[in-house]
Amino acid sequence: MLFTEKDKQPKLSASLQKIIERSHGEQNGNGMDDIARYKHKVMKELTSNIDILRTLHNNNFESRLNSEHPNGDMYRNVNIFDYMKLPSLKDEIQNYICFEVSTMASYSNDFTAVNVVFRTVSHVNDMNTDWGIQRHDLLALIIKNQFDWTKVFGKTLIKVSDVGKIGEDDFYYREIWFKRDV
Repeated sequence: MLFTEKDKQPKLSASLQKIIERSHGEQNGNGMDDIARYKHKVMKELTSNIDILRTLHNNNFESRLNSEHPNGDMYRNVNIFDYMKLPSLKDEIQNYICFEVSTMASYSNDFTAVNVVFRTVSHVNDMNTDWGIQRHDLLALIIKNQFDWTKVFGKTLIKVSDVGKIGEDDFYYREIWFKRDV
């Protein structure tokens, strides 16, 4: 039995659909959106990292993880967000990774500066790990290990800030800022 493909919402013009498809590809060039392209790459990196997926401690998903070929798509928009989500006690999930990408073009130097900020979030009820490091700090450590001084965006990504913060409703978080070397 064949499954019919679901129509995507919102319904977009063919030209916008092509821009999104090109932005999610591996090539660079015109006719794509930088933010969509960079967010897609970051999400792909996060959802394929078994250490991140296990550390997020989502009991509903952990039994379905394959450590050799992790597919963390089920964590997308549940534990991993490509925008800065504010957690709520109403949510069942207690550990998050949120990230945001920003770009700034410099026409005089013909380059685009790229900034990525990650926020790792844990509720006080699920902060402790057996490694002697709090869960939000462990998630931050894994992210720094995965992204700092790498060329995930073509040029070197460098950590410029790493700050712990206290949120509302007993959530604790760490924000890590990266800048792409130009």
